[in-house]
Amino acid sequence: MDEIEGKKQGAEALEKKAEFIKACELYKTLCLLEFKKPYFHHFMEEVVDRLRSITCFKMTTCLAPQVSIKHIKDLIRFNFSRKDNAFFYKKIAEIYCTLGQKELALQYLHKGLRLDQKLPGVKKLKEKIGYSEFSAV
Repeated sequence: MDEIEGKKQGAEALEKKAEFIKACELYKTLCLLEFKKPYFHHFMEEVVDRLRSITCFKMTTCLAPQVSIKHIKDLIRFNFSRKDNAFFYKKIAEIYCTLGQKELALQYLHKGLRLDQKLPGVKKLKEKIGYSEFSAV
């Protein structure tokens, strides 16, 4: 338990210092420990929330888009929940949309919507990528 708490505190300290990649790696380590031997389940929701916040909001403002996408895809591999994965796919779609890669944006938005048809915040994204145009084809 002390090792786990230490890693959690270490990740929080790194996050405060804006060392987002290192913080994410520690949080991911905590997730792997939990998957191997469920022990600190009450921490997991907070850990996933922090990973989502760092990876999808903080890192995307300071890293290259492709690097951000890689980190988000890493989170999808954890398969936290359908709702989380849908959110991650939508975030990737937003990044591709910003890059002007509408077909890739559409693919990832589609993946997200397949997991969560009520995925919040997609209306503007659909308009930007011409979702109805692509859907009709």
